[in-house]
Amino acid sequence: ILSRAAREYPGCSSVVFAIPPDAPAWYAGWLGNIANTAGIRSWHTLTEPEAIVAGYGLSPEPGQVYLIVRWDETDFSVSFVRSEAASDHCPTGELRVTGAACDDTGCRAIDGWIAQDVLARNHMKGTGAKAQRIHDGITGRIGELYGQLAAADNAVIRIEDPLSGTTVPARVSREDIGRILL
Repeated sequence: ILSRAAREYPGCSSVVFAIPPDAPAWYAGWLGNIANTAGIRSWHTLTEPEAIVAGYGLSPEPGQVYLIVRWDETDFSVSFVRSEAASDHCPTGELRVTGAACDDTGCRAIDGWIAQDVLARNHMKGTGAKAQRIHDGITGRIGELYGQLAAADNAVIRIEDPLSGTTVPARVSREDIGRILL
């Protein structure tokens, strides 16, 4: 990806990497070597909390605490991050993780919860073979639902069971997502 970016955007002479808080000490240097191999000579690192706070345009004051909620394909994590005052070690100050919790309930699990909710609202028993096929169809096309919800309050896709020919509407609203995540 970096090689292609360097080729297609020759004016891009620098890259910034967001480093996970639990990354090993060698991780930043390894990413720098990858950048250099790709032809990008200047690279910088931020911690993920610093990248998140900066990405939202926030200017933390010393002592300010943020609650960062993050989930991806495999993890759901919550971190308390405290802004520290500038010091000789870090003249701009830093964000320090003061507490964190993580669970393996990532996006795949949430996608499954959404599919189970759709099945329940369509009065389908979640353990039958047909229900499993519909469940798999929903999770396989969940990105379509998310894409629709990015632009509207409600989304719908139609899932067809190839064996029975039955079509099930998978309707989800932003309100449904909030209810499911509670």
